Amino acid sequence: MVWHTVLMRPEMSESDGNGNRMVGKFRLIRAMRSDGDAVVWRAERVEDFSQTVFVKLANTGDAASGARVRAEEEVLAALNHRSIPALVDAGVDDAERRWFAMESAEGTPLDEYCAKFLEQRRPKLELIQKVLQVLEHAHQRLIVHGHLNLEKVVVDADGHLHVLGFGERAEPSKGTITTGEDIRAAGEMLMALLSGQRKALESKGGREEGLTPGLNLRNDLDAIVERSVWPKAGARYLTAGDFAADIDNYLNGRAVAARAGTAWYRAWRFAGRNRTLTAAAFCLLAIAAGGAGFVVREAVRAENSRRTAQARLHEMQRLTSSLLGQLSEELASVPNSGAAEDAVLARAKASLDDLSNQVGDDAEFRVELARDYLQLGQLLQREKGSHEAVVAAAQSGLAILSGKSAHAAHAAEVRASLEQMRGGR
Repeated sequence: MVWHTVLMRPEMSESDGNGNRMVGKFRLIRAMRSDGDAVVWRAERVEDFSQTVFVKLANTGDAASGARVRAEEEVLAALNHRSIPALVDAGVDDAERRWFAMESAEGTPLDEYCAKFLEQRRPKLELIQKVLQVLEHAHQRLIVHGHLNLEKVVVDADGHLHVLGFGERAEPSKGTITTGEDIRAAGEMLMALLSGQRKALESKGGREEGLTPGLNLRNDLDAIVERSVWPKAGARYLTAGDFAADIDNYLNGRAVAARAGTAWYRAWRFAGRNRTLTAAAFCLLAIAAGGAGFVVREAVRAENSRRTAQARLHEMQRLTSSLLGQLSEELASVPNSGAAEDAVLARAKASLDDLSNQVGDDAEFRVELARDYLQLGQLLQREKGSHEAVVAAAQSGLAILSGKSAHAAHAAEVRASLEQMRGGR
């Protein structure tokens, strides 16, 4: 395995004959790269203890060059993250040129590392997550990278990621680069890693433009990438942390914010993570939702089958009651299952409404349905559902208890509870 120096340019890789030059306690060994009005050197500490560092040294001693180097020095001093080279020392040399020393970080640029060692999509996404965590750390301190690209992120021989080149304060009022540009740059890096393309996305218009040819992403991940590189900053992720969290959603099978999914989309994602439990719930939903209609058709087509039809209605009611009880409780015990439980409750209500339309004069059956509406309302309260939905469930239950069912066993008890629920108590 061959590891090369970060951002080294071939034409600058040889010593320029100044290997004995000193700045502070450091001997300059080799020029690594030119960076505007300064040069980054590989250097070694010669006092106190052994240490290899990178030294950024202004080309001249003029005030403007010194101020720019000093500004980067102050940015590094404000950051404290294991993936950002820390400030080691700073000062002015004999020629009045400003310099600062930072921890050395050597490794392979991110895309080359992925191409050589990572075939699966998941570890690539996890590396981008780490980059975003670094950005979030900086952004929280009003610091932006400003020039993020695949060469500024390297992975060392131990697999540790380093983000190089932080150097700007985020001051939108002065027209400087904003955190949104860093988020878009990270999205372009993600696109390059997933597509195998070295060149970042060049967006020109929006979603109609589509993604870079050859990316071939699907659904959730496609949406994450598109949102991160959207031309208008306001339509991208608001923070690097939000971007990282959505990647985590994708990796763990949860609904992603980038798709702004409906409750049914979120329920579908839940189902993908909890196949056995959700399959049981939705099988019962299908039976309960369609069973009442089937029973009514049977009753209309064959009047002499009323007892059979009524028995099936009762069976549908018991299935719905079971759905509201045990399955809803089990769903509630599963993390991040809110969307799926919302869908289950919505389907259960639809089934109860269908059964209520066909209940007939069976007083005891009416009480059972009213009790189910009471349970539905209690579950909605537990899940912090809307007050209107809770009241609607209570009113439906009270309507069932009218007429001949008023004096049925337990009717008064159920009615009292429904009236209390309708009153918001």
